[in-house]
Amino acid sequence: MAAVTPETDTANAVWRRLLAPAQSVTFAELATGWRSLEISVVVPRFGSVAANQSLLSDLRGAVGRALMAGASPASLAGGVCDWEPPCANDVFFGPKPALRVSRHTHEIPKPLVLSAVPKAGDLVLTLRLFGFACDWAGEVRAALAEAARERLDWKWLAQGLFLGDPAPIGVHQRSPVLVHNPVDIPQRTVMRFMTPIDCKNTDPVDRPESILSRLASRVWLLARWQDATVEVDWSALSSAWRNLEISVAYAAGRVVRRSSTRTGKRFVEQARELELDMVGNLSAVWPLLVIGEQAHVGRGTTAGLGRYILELAGS
Repeated sequence: MAAVTPETDTANAVWRRLLAPAQSVTFAELATGWRSLEISVVVPRFGSVAANQSLLSDLRGAVGRALMAGASPASLAGGVCDWEPPCANDVFFGPKPALRVSRHTHEIPKPLVLSAVPKAGDLVLTLRLFGFACDWAGEVRAALAEAARERLDWKWLAQGLFLGDPAPIGVHQRSPVLVHNPVDIPQRTVMRFMTPIDCKNTDPVDRPESILSRLASRVWLLARWQDATVEVDWSALSSAWRNLEISVAYAAGRVVRRSSTRTGKRFVEQARELELDMVGNLSAVWPLLVIGEQAHVGRGTTAGLGRYILELAGS
């Protein structure tokens, strides 16, 4: 299944582990054994900054720059780290193997997503790690704390709002349990996006099932960070989501601007905030939906895009 890439012969331990998963599972089994870790920084009184669309992109860049301080020369040059074990910069921001998913080839996604939420006036910044990438949690926790304390321009992010003097931040860590109950799967659910999902190649309002297709590919690839490959009948899975009644309960267009300090590139993308109402036999897609609540979907997930929650219809 692995695509042939120039780096394969000189890949490090992370590449070898991604290319040789220890187990073969179904999506349901993947959901049952899913491993993740959440590292959160609480910034007192800064809750209003959560509304700034640039916050998570800036935070991702700030965390990346902090990790670069302990990176190998090869990783700093944009290549595959030759240290054993590889540096954290390589794990979270370095190149990864490309795999064929159904008819397309994609690079294995970076094993992290970001989120920012206001809570009782404070700002909670969370970085979620997946699978064996959690082994580098110590470096990531230090980088996240450093980013919040020293590397973010809070005055600019506040956009004129008065925040007061920065207070000492708090750092928390937990291993959330992914709740997957294969016995009690609902017949109807609402997929409510908390951050926009990009409209690359297709508008989800025109083809809402495309979100499930993209989610399936992303989860299949992220399974490699769980030391697993997923055996799946793509034709049967596609039929399962096409047989659902999917309606767009709400949709709003958004323009998302992102930038990369590593490459100097800037991105301007059309995106949607929306709610999908799904009715029917959800058993085949339910593990994907549950994992996706943690993993997000679409482009820009490392900057917080594509985050959604599942709600029972009418709740």
